[in-house]
Amino acid sequence: MSSIAKQSSLVLSKHDLKLPLQETVTAGQTVKNKRFVEVSYRLGFDALQRSINPGAHYLPVPNVQKSLLNEGFEAFCFWAAEQKGLTLDPATDFAAFQQLGESRFLMVERMETVRTLFRRPLEMWLVYDRALYLQQHGFETAVTTFCARELTPRNILISATRKG
Repeated sequence: MSSIAKQSSLVLSKHDLKLPLQETVTAGQTVKNKRFVEVSYRLGFDALQRSINPGAHYLPVPNVQKSLLNEGFEAFCFWAAEQKGLTLDPATDFAAFQQLGESRFLMVERMETVRTLFRRPLEMWLVYDRALYLQQHGFETAVTTFCARELTPRNILISATRKG
């Protein structure tokens, strides 16, 4: 937004801009467990659908009612296949694909760990860019935190007052 940031060689995609918003420091263990189940089910189903259609790409599945996750991986796969117009063989080794989904989840988590190193610096870069933009448009600005990060990772305040 600021003229200084526009001159920067840093180019951010929409995906990059979402990175600071993806932090979950307040989530309890139950939420983390549900995320593990859902994401590993999705990754396991992805492996299953790719085994049916070699050369296929990731097939996004719509939002699922969380109660379906309690019915197990096989029920999730049949639901997801129905959503995508696929037919599954009931003799499929669902346990193997579930295990594959869980191991893929752990790999994704390790890759995400590297991305998390850039989350706060990117967020601060964006915050200071906004503060500079406001300054360039006649505001006095101050950047502060208003609570502990453990309460919410969105704890930055840009205070701006129009000059004059």
